[in-house]
Amino acid sequence: MMTPTQAGASRRDMASAAAFGALSVALPAPAVAEPEIKARCQFTVKIGGGTNAKPKRIVIGLYRDEAPILTQNFLYAVTQSYPGLARSQVTYKLADVKSIEKDKAISWAEFREGNVFYKEVQTDDKRWVGNKMLKLPLAGDDTLTDETNSLRHDIPGRVSMRRGGGSFDFTVSPVADATWLDKTNVVIGQVLEGMDVIAEINKIPMVNGKPLKKARFATSKLETAV
Repeated sequence: MMTPTQAGASRRDMASAAAFGALSVALPAPAVAEPEIKARCQFTVKIGGGTNAKPKRIVIGLYRDEAPILTQNFLYAVTQSYPGLARSQVTYKLADVKSIEKDKAISWAEFREGNVFYKEVQTDDKRWVGNKMLKLPLAGDDTLTDETNSLRHDIPGRVSMRRGGGSFDFTVSPVADATWLDKTNVVIGQVLEGMDVIAEINKIPMVNGKPLKKARFATSKLETAV
């Protein structure tokens, strides 16, 4: 039989164990570590027309290993190095924001020379001899992919590209928990600098399917790569 002193100690131990167990349940799960940034891309953006618009800096970090083909598609347009038929037409430099869904998504890019590629070919019509123009997508079959990953649009500034590839367009989420983008896009990176610029662009209204003010990349370059 336990003495009163031993019984009191036992009750204290049980109470402590119960409190510790409750505390353990209440503790949040440890945060999942962000993937390693393998490349940094620097842009300057001009918002609004006219010569008085000052360039504003945005830096996007790319995870690369998480979606290598989609990331390479992005880098082709950053560095104007796409080896396909469209070649130098694929560049984010002087490209505009394509669409803005306030508090949902900001989508680039409306390319300066257009978002389709025209190729002149000789006609195979026996009724006449000559050339005709074919309208082709900028992104060829080499940009297609079925890759995906476990990253989500859970924090503001997530950068993603459309599932399946076949495009150089990309999207920036201006808000956290943009679960609607998880259904259509694959996260490839994160805005590291310039979220104030993203917030400013997010406020631009759309009129007749176009942003009321232009938001244009004045420059686009690869800053560093691992």
